[in-house]
Amino acid sequence: MTKVKNAGGRKVSITHTLIIWTGILLAIFGALVAALGLGGVTTFTFKWKDIIELNSTSVGIVIMITGVVLAWYQANHLPKGVGVLMKH
Repeated sequence: MTKVKNAGGRKVSITHTLIIWTGILLAIFGALVAALGLGGVTTFTFKWKDIIELNSTSVGIVIMITGVVLAWYQANHLPKGVGVLMKH
């Protein structure tokens, strides 16, 4: 994991930043694919315990959800004391 120290002394991870931005870009791309109706039709089913169940036939929605989950998971599981690159 690539880290550099910023002015405040907190470690910043370029790797974690890139993973989060990849998720954000996937979510945007998936939204565009869904809005434009590209990608055809597929069956996607996701069930987690008995709490959540998702069904979709749109490739764009699946891409968008994958990007959102990737960015959310990475942002919520950063190592202690490590941040992401941002403008101060």
